[in-house]
Amino acid sequence: MFTNIHGHTEVTTYLTSLVNTGNFPSALFFHGPSGVGKRTLALELAKRMNCRRERQAFCVCPSCKKIDQSNHMDVLVFQPDGNTFKIDQVRSIIEEADRYRMEGDWRVFILEDVHLFNAKSADALLKTLEEGRENTLFILISNLKEAVVSTLTSRCLEFYMGLLTDEDVRNVLSDLQVPASESTIRLSEGSVERALYFLQGAGFEVRRDMLDILGGWPSTQDHLIISKINQYEDRMDELLDALYVILTDVCLVHSGSVGNVRNRDVLDQISKIEQVFRRKCFDAVSLVQDVRSRVGSSVALDHHVKMLLLALKDVLRT
Repeated sequence: MFTNIHGHTEVTTYLTSLVNTGNFPSALFFHGPSGVGKRTLALELAKRMNCRRERQAFCVCPSCKKIDQSNHMDVLVFQPDGNTFKIDQVRSIIEEADRYRMEGDWRVFILEDVHLFNAKSADALLKTLEEGRENTLFILISNLKEAVVSTLTSRCLEFYMGLLTDEDVRNVLSDLQVPASESTIRLSEGSVERALYFLQGAGFEVRRDMLDILGGWPSTQDHLIISKINQYEDRMDELLDALYVILTDVCLVHSGSVGNVRNRDVLDQISKIEQVFRRKCFDAVSLVQDVRSRVGSSVALDHHVKMLLLALKDVLRT
């Protein structure tokens, strides 16, 4: 039934049983890393629930086609207004949920980034989640489960969707008719979103700059490091991720696990950086991971990344 969904076999098996019995709870919660297919699966489930033919993948019945084209009157997708779900937006969702279905068997409400509900907005939605109309299903989606108001998740049947295998990423890109190199597949780290990020060139740009900075370590002058970082402004998280992956690969080279290196297409550069860091590469990775775990705002991130890169020099002096 979900043969076009790659990975997540346990989740799709359970959802198939729900579709076959029609015995759905009032709400589902799909959570897990970015780019692993949570929204795609939510839409596919909505298609199976409203399909006019055999409830199979790649159906082209009028209902499935409308959902694909985002114009089915009973399948609605909501995203936060800016950086939060405002109370007025939640009220409009509640009003919509109180209407009877118009063209399908089920009304399906897909709410993305539900970690952006504040306590007040979440409280406003609770009654609708618990006592909504018959044949109405809410699907909540988030890549930050720990940030979701617990009263929301307590009303849902939860499904964790983890990282994809390289083969799954390769198959998804093939379905999208997007050619991808093996280096892109490896660098995707189980996320189609990340694979597309590299295919668009942005990921390789950040990686190149980080390789350049680390390649001149520790003699690279501080003002040149700061200047390079300032070019990224709102993309500090990308810079930090690239730094983490590079230094992790440096540790793998140092440990003799070259076969597990993700940046294999630039292995020569990774090996040169390993010659600089040697055993200190593990301390360097720990520094980066520490910053990644406690980053707050974008302003804090900007400050942390600058301090981090300067601190990496100190690692080599100790």
